[in-house]
Amino acid sequence: MSKFKNLTEKNMKFILKRMDEGIDSGDLFSHANQRVIRQIFDDIGIDAKAQDIEFIFALYRENPNFLTEELKIPKVHEYEIITKRYATISVREYWKNTYKSYLDKEDDFEDFISWYGGGDWWDGEMIDREEFDEETADTEIDEINKLSWYLLEKTKMFGELKSKIETYLTESYKKGTLKDNLFVFEELVLKNKNISKIFFLYDELSSNKGLQESVANEFINESITAYENLYNKVSPFSVTEIKMWVGHVQCENTYKEIDNLFSTNVLTLENKIKSKKIILENLKTKEQEKKEIINVPLKSMVNVANKTVERYIQSLSESERKELKKLLSTPKETLIENYNKLKLDVFEKLNSQKDSSDEETSKTIDQVLNKLQNESFNELNYYKLGKLNEGL
Repeated sequence: MSKFKNLTEKNMKFILKRMDEGIDSGDLFSHANQRVIRQIFDDIGIDAKAQDIEFIFALYRENPNFLTEELKIPKVHEYEIITKRYATISVREYWKNTYKSYLDKEDDFEDFISWYGGGDWWDGEMIDREEFDEETADTEIDEINKLSWYLLEKTKMFGELKSKIETYLTESYKKGTLKDNLFVFEELVLKNKNISKIFFLYDELSSNKGLQESVANEFINESITAYENLYNKVSPFSVTEIKMWVGHVQCENTYKEIDNLFSTNVLTLENKIKSKKIILENLKTKEQEKKEIINVPLKSMVNVANKTVERYIQSLSESERKELKKLLSTPKETLIENYNKLKLDVFEKLNSQKDSSDEETSKTIDQVLNKLQNESFNELNYYKLGKLNEGL
């Protein structure tokens, strides 16, 4: 955030007037104009950072009639930048060839082929490949997309997203894909501090706490303040990623009242008041005795994770819970072993499809095979490989 945003309108107009006297408006971001801007701030004695200069440029651009009209203060926008990177990568490969020889000893054979050759190595089979050095040669911006805050407003109903996640995790348990989806849950929710804290607020506001009315009211008001602070820090792209994961899920919004409470839509004030009363009564209700809860042994799992997963674990039978606990306790070594087996299955399926495919499809399969050959194990690769295997 630029410190110039807090300047008085009089001070802003003074800077704009100095700019108007010295810059070329036809090439706003030229080196000459940047020198003019920095000279203005040097004269004033202000240390201007890049974001401050950006703010002043935006102020100048949005106020062509600043001398006669009230100033329009620039708003913060969010952009998605896709950067193209060119790199030089050094690789070490191992190729296996078969060669017939009259020589009986390996040392003799090695000496002989070092002088006379032993066939072309590229006619053999590559059995291993290592990347051991990498250097960036160049980068360039490939694409810039301005992210729409209007779209964000429509999608940032966190109660609806949370309901979809909980439903999807329940369904994935029944389908045997829970472990994979918990990896995605960790990446998109747990590692995003702002979204995970918002989900924690939803859990707290939907819980029975047995609070006195005055305390419950204060609890709601503090939650609204906390939500507004967190909401402003959430990037549109992080919400889009979650929607790409669970957007297709059809389910009831079990957090509808909390969504209404946090809504800033002035046209739904009546719903907001009704929802606040429902939440208030819920917070005043004493907590009922809970069933034994299985804490999910997922690395870096925090309170919000256990509370989110807890909602559907309670609906499972005792035998299903034991099976779930065993699944989630699978050591990484076992996952790597399963990953390698899965990789072999995918290789076999793709090679089988390649034999009966047209030239274009065969080329695509070769690209996928090459990518898989160079990929190493991690949880996300495991998840993507599983999805690929299901689709084959």
